[in-house]
Amino acid sequence: SLLLVKVQHAGIEKKVQSDLSLLTSLASLAESNSRDLARYRPTATVAEFRRSLLRELDFGIELNNLLVFTRNFAKNPNVHVPIAYPDYSSRRVLTMELLQGYSIQQVKRMRAEGIDPAVFAKKFSSAMLDMVFKYGFYHADPHPGNVFVLPGGRVGLLDCGKVGRVDEQTQDDFINIVQAFLSRDVDRLTDELISLCEVPYDLDRAAYRTDVADFVGEFGTQSIEQINLGAAFEAMFRIISTHHLIAPARVNMLLLVVVQLEGTATGLDPDFNITRALQGYGVNLALRRFAPERI
Repeated sequence: SLLLVKVQHAGIEKKVQSDLSLLTSLASLAESNSRDLARYRPTATVAEFRRSLLRELDFGIELNNLLVFTRNFAKNPNVHVPIAYPDYSSRRVLTMELLQGYSIQQVKRMRAEGIDPAVFAKKFSSAMLDMVFKYGFYHADPHPGNVFVLPGGRVGLLDCGKVGRVDEQTQDDFINIVQAFLSRDVDRLTDELISLCEVPYDLDRAAYRTDVADFVGEFGTQSIEQINLGAAFEAMFRIISTHHLIAPARVNMLLLVVVQLEGTATGLDPDFNITRALQGYGVNLALRRFAPERI
């Protein structure tokens, strides 16, 4: 197969370090001079961003990510990631297979080649949700440019430098929030968000519950097929922000990736419904939670 060699730009790490240093200083100033901004812990946010960005600059980490994804999908004929070549890679050079395919943005070409975009959307979303809920290790940047159509209608995943990890608790927290929302249970959703987030000492619980009830009322009248999960999550985070709750970074990242997944899949199939897919994983997680061996 043809090879692709990814080489890091000279001096890029020094430039990134300089920019991050400036960002850290700005965050520190904001935190020490604004009580409202301090609630959102800007220095901690920048520190997490710094850690994530510097990891992306180490191609050895991306190499390892490729090897993990390859192992996880070894028995799945619908998904392929580039073969990595450790002997020809280093911290600043990554050698891998050049995928013979094209971006999923070329929907007309897919149809011309007899590939059903709706079927492909299902394969792609299934692969992404397997990463999150089956393996706990997922591609954290699933935009259309990083998803390829390969011969035979297989899903090809590119740019595996940015990944997320999910423990069982995060999986449970995420599904609990989605299920509380879908069941239109205001009290349960109120409690789930409070137990998940850091809560300010002066939280007006009555006002907070009223906003959650309004949110459920706005989206709860829609059928599962009509719900835009991205818009729902955005509205939910507005409530969290208004009442100065702080959601864990691991959950924020997961929600953003699910929204991105929904957008990418909907671009292929306007009728794609991620909520249905999530419900299936919710059942699987519930069965796992109450499995005899776990108890």
